[in-house]
Amino acid sequence: VAHLLSLSDDWEMQARKKLDNSRRKARFELELVDLDELKEKRYSHQGHKVFMQQLQKMNKSASDPNIRRAARKEKTAPETFHLKKLSRKIKIYDIYEKPVPATSPKSKVD
Repeated sequence: VAHLLSLSDDWEMQARKKLDNSRRKARFELELVDLDELKEKRYSHQGHKVFMQQLQKMNKSASDPNIRRAARKEKTAPETFHLKKLSRKIKIYDIYEKPVPATSPKSKVD
């Protein structure tokens, strides 16, 4: 058992080293590339954070307190709750469903 534990630790260390090496290599390659688009602020850690916060504010489902509150009660994401709420308002017909003929009320003749 101790041998298996040492193997898993070794595997984790190898995976971590490989990830660190690929990150370091990507960072060096990014510094060498002369594209200004890739060096924009939004691709940095802080820039990404600010950009995502702006997108979150623009998201109507997540920014509406009523939807957020109701979604929290349903234990779902606000976007999912909002989509379900909108889909309930729209009648979606199944293409395989046979159409039900409209029947007129029968008049009683005495």
